[in-house]
Amino acid sequence: MTIEFILPDIGEGIVECELLEWLVSEGEHIEEDQPVAEVMTDKATVQIPAMHAGVVNKLHYAVGDIAKVHAPLFSMTPDDADANSDTHEDAQAEVKDNASETATANDSASSGASNGKHIEDFILPDIGEGIVECEIVKWNVAEGDEIEEDQAVVEVMTDKAVVEIPAKNAGTVHRLYYAQGDIAKVHSALFALEVAGEVTTTSGTNDESPSANNSASSVASQSSVNTQTNGSSQQSAQLLLQNSATANTSHLSL
Repeated sequence: MTIEFILPDIGEGIVECELLEWLVSEGEHIEEDQPVAEVMTDKATVQIPAMHAGVVNKLHYAVGDIAKVHAPLFSMTPDDADANSDTHEDAQAEVKDNASETATANDSASSGASNGKHIEDFILPDIGEGIVECEIVKWNVAEGDEIEEDQAVVEVMTDKAVVEIPAKNAGTVHRLYYAQGDIAKVHSALFALEVAGEVTTTSGTNDESPSANNSASSVASQSSVNTQTNGSSQQSAQLLLQNSATANTSHLSL
């Protein structure tokens, strides 16, 4: 599998540079972090290191050419490309059929619930201001592996840096949605993880409790008012009867 090496940011505000010297040649095997080219900006001369070990396929610029930042500098075949070629094709199919994958994950979650476990997707978080995608450089785990919270599960490369993504929960890796060399989107599912515990759901009874309690309080309050009103009416009626009896007695006496 051939991948493109993208020329990263090499200084604030720099959008291009002059290629001074290639430190490798086409067909040469290189190591990770090995300097592959020397470029010059209007501020400094910089050596560009390789992000992967592998074989250089094609150099896109000649010495003296102007290379653009964020444009392909050269192409190469990583050392483990053959081993992951089938996985790459499978991952591409899975990404295209993402809705089907989600349904499958939900079915697995339902069946796993009886065992006290469920499947949840790990969403690729923000990894830098303005960054919307990244390249999968290396998976540090495999499907079926047990992982711990905060364990580094994958290395990704943006146009600015290589970043390790840690797991948020402990559990068993259920499925990896991307292969090495694939481009992953920020805020999309990166892998599925089987974790212990039931899926947390919100009870409708709890949601209704505040209004039910308020209604009960209102009814109780209204009942109290009615009782007080009835009590006052009864007292008034008794006073009227007493006054009437007194008046009648006085009349008889006269």
